[in-house]
Amino acid sequence: MNGSSYSFTLSLSITMSCFWYRFVAVNRSLIVRGLTDKALERISPETDGYIGEIFSEMCGQYVEANILSGSIGDEIGRWWGTDPGMGAQADIDIMTRLSEEELLLGICLWTREQVGAEQLEIIKWQSRIFPERDKKIYIFARSGFAEGCVEYAAESGNIHLLTFEDVMAGLA
Repeated sequence: MNGSSYSFTLSLSITMSCFWYRFVAVNRSLIVRGLTDKALERISPETDGYIGEIFSEMCGQYVEANILSGSIGDEIGRWWGTDPGMGAQADIDIMTRLSEEELLLGICLWTREQVGAEQLEIIKWQSRIFPERDKKIYIFARSGFAEGCVEYAAESGNIHLLTFEDVMAGLA
């Protein structure tokens, strides 16, 4: 087994264990008694948030496997802090250095709606927190992108749009 498939297998095991303890174990008595509808009623509202966290991890793995080759991106992580312009909390799902002069910023959106141009403007606005470097912005979205969003990204030159299917294909 090569290192990549071992890492994927380990990651899958951890993810399944986390799912078990977060959803199944706490609802085990309902499940054992055959009250699966009641268990699903409890579990369902939280699954999108849980899967969104996993999607963010997958997007980080995608960046590592498909974008960082040949760059100095030694660490991929999450960034959060205060946006000095807004005085509000800002959160960037994926951040790494591509070179001394360039950052990669990634936002992962696990929503049922397509991402619109207005969401891209917010993300581009957040990227100004790092004025000292050029930036490549990657938007990863479960449900794809509205036409206006695709046009906005094409005009910007530094915004890259990837769907859930793109991420899956890049990790296969």
